[in-house]
Amino acid sequence: MNDADDEWPEAAHGESDAFVRVPADSVAPGQSTLFSFVRDGQRTTGFVVVGSDGAPRAYVNRCPHVPYPLDFGDGEVLDHDRKTIVCANHGARFDGDTGRCVWGPARGRGLEALAIALDGDAWVVTITPEVIYGPDRPRTD
Repeated sequence: MNDADDEWPEAAHGESDAFVRVPADSVAPGQSTLFSFVRDGQRTTGFVVVGSDGAPRAYVNRCPHVPYPLDFGDGEVLDHDRKTIVCANHGARFDGDTGRCVWGPARGRGLEALAIALDGDAWVVTITPEVIYGPDRPRTD
């Protein structure tokens, strides 16, 4: 992370989950808005993008192919078309409406979506505990 972290909305923490308030006016079509949160003791980021229907979507800023942030620390997760989410590390492309990979090494997988709802002049993103996949809990995306 860099000094720009101080500019990102910060999570309010609870015992088992948290939420982040993202100013509604910072979420616009063709832009992504990064936010910071702590989950399971780890600081990470998420982002909000506007879907083709005009509604915002929130995702954890982590590629399902290799668990790196999608951006290179600059907060930019959108491709040149300003609709497709792209992994700066390996070039995987994700549908902005569903988070599903449509091209690249993460094909068949999807980004981790976070619940988002409007509360006054802010979008509230709910941060839930991370689901750990393994033999007893296989991935279904």
